[in-house]
Amino acid sequence: MTMIAGHRWWVYGVMDEALPDPPGRSLAGVHPVLADKWRKVHRRHPSHTNSGRRFTADQQEFWDCFQARLAGGSCPPSCNRSQCASANPPGKSNHEFGLAIDGEPQDGDWSTWTRLCEEEGLIFVVAGEPWHLQDVGVATSSFTGFPDDDWRPA
Repeated sequence: MTMIAGHRWWVYGVMDEALPDPPGRSLAGVHPVLADKWRKVHRRHPSHTNSGRRFTADQQEFWDCFQARLAGGSCPPSCNRSQCASANPPGKSNHEFGLAIDGEPQDGDWSTWTRLCEEEGLIFVVAGEPWHLQDVGVATSSFTGFPDDDWRPA
């Protein structure tokens, strides 16, 4: 078990830190096992990271956009998001705990990319969001408390 900023992370397997990050959003604050598996997918099939660890303010932005779309409107101008298919309210998203990544294949081959993600132990748990990835071996129950906006990996 690894402690980072007071949060328990159960670490399964060995991280390969020599792998480069896929282009796009930073993997800073993403659970190290999830980040490592995502790098392995990228090595096998070039991928793009659209979202990794989010702070509460970021999740609030997604939530506001999602609520506006549900009400028949569009994302507020401040949102700057092309799509908010669904979103959890702040405090309820695995992105806030560094336990989810939104990504996509660079070449648009979703079928091959999805298979490779699954082979690396990544799972798709949000219906209608084929870009939302989580690690099958890292459970949210390994956390106590909630990382606030000032939380940073050690």
